[in-house]
Parts: sequence; structure tokens; C-alpha cells
Amino acid sequence: MGSSSHLLRNEKRRQRYAGYIRQYIALTGLDHEEFNESLGGFVKVHRYFQDALPTDKLHPLEPLSINGARALACHTRYFNARRYCQSAVSLPFGPWVDPNDDLKRIAGNSYIHTEDNVVQYLGRKTDDEKSYV
Repeated sequence: MGSSSHLLRNEKRRQRYAGYIRQYIALTGLDHEEFNESLGGFVKVHRYFQDALPTDKLHPLEPLSINGARALACHTRYFNARRYCQSAVSLPFGPWVDPNDDLKRIAGNSYIHTEDNVVQYLGRKTDDEKSYV
């Protein structure tokens, strides 16, 4: 996002879109058997909630495929409406998430970035000597 974008220049539009901006990630095990089995567990959990909740309260679990391999897609919003979480603590964005403070400006006074909106990305990096998680 560039700071000169139309979204950032128009306060009303900025406030309207702040509640919909999301982070999205799709995970795939590249057809690894253990990953696919884990996805089967998620399906069972979803079925449990599907049976326990009213039909209009749960989004359908739609299978996702990336290059022929099963995948899991997740998303979360960057913000919550401040009026619904008045006692929540506002958390800053890391410099790698919002290097130009665009998201901070979009939030304005009506939205808040809280612990519920934070996504932690973990990975494994290996080199010749050590493995890091």
C-alpha cells in the first residue's frame, strides 16, 4: 500500500474498508501423508461444530488444492471495531507488517488492532550446522 493511494486519502472510505481488510495464508504439506491426515482431523472438528451450531452460524469447510496438493486456508481481520472491544489493548504493527504506517492510518479512531488480530508466522530455517524453529 502506498501512502498516496485513494483509500488513504478519503477518510470515509478508509473507515468503511478498515473492518474488512484481512490477512490470508494457505498452508500445504505438498501432499505429505501426515499433513493430509492432520487436515482430516480439522474436518472432524468442523463436523462437530456443524452438528452443534445453527446452520447459519458456521462457514462451510471448502476443500482447497494448490498444485494438486491439499491445503488449508485461513484468514483474520487486521482490525476489530473499537466499539465492540472498548477494554482491549491496542497492539502496534511490526515494521515488517506495516512499514509505512498505512494500516495504522486506515484504523483511525474507529478500529483497533488487538491480540485477536495478530498472526504469528513460524518457519524453519536450516543451514549446514544448525536448525532453527
